[in-house]
Amino acid sequence: MSNTPPPTEVENDSILKEREGEWAILDTGLTKEDKLTYALESLRKSIDSKLNTLIQTQKASDLNYDDKMNTSIQTQKASDQNFKDKMNTLIETQKASDQNFDDKMNTSIQTQKASDLNFKNKMNTLIQTQKSSDQNFDDKMDTLIQTQKASDQNFDKKMNILIQTQKASDQNFDDKVNTLIQTQKASDQNFDEKMNTLIQTQKASDQNFDDKVNTLIQTQKASDQNLNKKMNTLIQTQKASDLNFDNKINTLNQNLVELKKDMSTMSSSIQEENKLKNLERALSLTDVDSFIYYIYQAGYFNSADLAKDTIRRFMLDHGYYLPNAKLSNEDREATDEETKAFRDKFKEQIEDLIKREVHLVKQPDGRFAIWYS
Repeated sequence: MSNTPPPTEVENDSILKEREGEWAILDTGLTKEDKLTYALESLRKSIDSKLNTLIQTQKASDLNYDDKMNTSIQTQKASDQNFKDKMNTLIETQKASDQNFDDKMNTSIQTQKASDLNFKNKMNTLIQTQKSSDQNFDDKMDTLIQTQKASDQNFDKKMNILIQTQKASDQNFDDKVNTLIQTQKASDQNFDEKMNTLIQTQKASDQNFDDKVNTLIQTQKASDQNLNKKMNTLIQTQKASDLNFDNKINTLNQNLVELKKDMSTMSSSIQEENKLKNLERALSLTDVDSFIYYIYQAGYFNSADLAKDTIRRFMLDHGYYLPNAKLSNEDREATDEETKAFRDKFKEQIEDLIKREVHLVKQPDGRFAIWYS
């Protein structure tokens, strides 16, 4: 087998690993690795310092931008509040003008109602007077009729006198009615003139209000135009600052990419070197915890020799086929359970020697190969 499994992090006493953001050297007396580790640590600190400086500069730029934006917003709010106050003052003035107009209208209406009531009262008095006159006329007519029975000549004379009196009374009544009508017309004319005067005053007040509102609108538009210019200036300044910052970040990112490549290469080299040293150390300790196993029709063997062969294959990034062996000495072929027990025990021995996990992989031909993880 020449296919090498992907390497994982080495967990033994002579490798370099990162723990909680700090580098720790766990090797025992490797001067070259110490120097390389300290060089990497110094480079990382320098990069962190530059990154912090750039971040603080950007924060200060953002804070200055936020202050300017807040000042602009407060100025706009003050302008809007002033505009609202002026609008409220105009609205209150308009309401007061409308209230005054309503009061005058109510006074005029009350005056008109009183005039109409007086007119009705006079009309009722005239009607009652007419009714009383008619009643008196009826009484006199009855008297005249009775008198007529006594003397037709006297009745005719009195009838003529009564008719003339009635005509005079009717003429007087018509005159009074005409006088009241003329008075009412004069009152209505006066009322119309007052109404026209109030309407003209209201129109002048509305025109003045419209002029003030238009002036405020023009002032607000000018203020908005000035604010937009300032905002555009701030946005352009911020964009230029962001572009400069982005360029610096891009440059830094490129440097970091190159650094990561270099660090990855060095880390791979360190891991490979540590792997070989670890395997060399394990190669000298294969007798520790070794055991005897049996292969049918081949005899007994010590697992120390098998461990050495396996470790040498690991140094070449290869796997190693395990024999179909068992732990017992019965002279027969091993069962699946017996070969599994053998493989598990040998796997445990190898893992104790190299201080990391290994893998057992079943091959297409049914055999098992052990691989360095």
